[in-house]
Amino acid sequence: MKPEQVRVVVVGGGPAGLSAALNAALAGASVLLIDSNSKLGGQYWRHLPETWLEQSELHLDLDTGLLLISAVANHPKIEIWSGAEIWSATHEDGATTLRLITNGLEKIITTKALVLATGAYDRTLPFPGWDIPGVMTPGGAQSLIKGHGVAAGKRVVVAGTGPFLLPVAAGLAQIGCEVVELLEANSPLRWLKSFPTLIQNLSKIGEAAHYIAIFNKFGVRPKFNRAVVAAHANKDGELESVSIAKIDSNFKIKKIEVRPGARLSLQSHKYRSEHWVVVKGQARVVNGETNFIILANQSTFIPAGHKHRLENPTENDLVLIEV
Repeated sequence: MKPEQVRVVVVGGGPAGLSAALNAALAGASVLLIDSNSKLGGQYWRHLPETWLEQSELHLDLDTGLLLISAVANHPKIEIWSGAEIWSATHEDGATTLRLITNGLEKIITTKALVLATGAYDRTLPFPGWDIPGVMTPGGAQSLIKGHGVAAGKRVVVAGTGPFLLPVAAGLAQIGCEVVELLEANSPLRWLKSFPTLIQNLSKIGEAAHYIAIFNKFGVRPKFNRAVVAAHANKDGELESVSIAKIDSNFKIKKIEVRPGARLSLQSHKYRSEHWVVVKGQARVVNGETNFIILANQSTFIPAGHKHRLENPTENDLVLIEV
């Protein structure tokens, strides 16, 4: 199969890809825009089924998106391949060759001007219980909302770090979910370290105000320096609860390691409660008047004022995190 020569190729039909394609075309270039979705807009302006809610409720600045999509779709110098999947990319002698499937057929194209605007993706850090049904990334929850009008659940905990949590939590609240917790791992003062960048992007302050108004309407209260450190399943193997920890600026939580056969002193805290989650091994716990065993991925709550002690009765290391 002889490769097809194309001047400018843009991969991705979201805001960045649309802007790149339109500006290249306005500069006089012939453009091929490749996108894996059936409709342009990307995750930011993902289209919903026409029979569901008004799209403007879940899309910030949808009017701008629709204008940009229309300008790209109607420009004579832009060709659009929707529903296309690139499975191979090679670079040689200053040119990039792409192999892709579109409309059930393989095509091969080469270009010396390639723009990759494939967007971001969730970076997930594994934690105990992260593979339980009902645990998903914020991006996955948003795809269900925007692409299918489906809520991730009735009661939802949204956790992670970064501004992407805002539209996800807002979207879940708008379609009827109870957002039990909105947890941001960073400090609210973090943006002061990047104040010049913030000043150069004042529109982002308006976006934040938009989402804060939604949170006030639905009673969502963000909490900072917090993270989900474990998820727990019920007897049917489905998500039932999560453990939340306060973390420092380095995203670290308190870890307790107990050598085989060792135990901590019997103690109590008048004003502070504790929550222990076993990451590895087996722990014998004294909690008030009770004495019991907890295993990996299990947890226990120590109320303020309760005498408590932790012991490792096995020949293997015991590792816990203290919430």
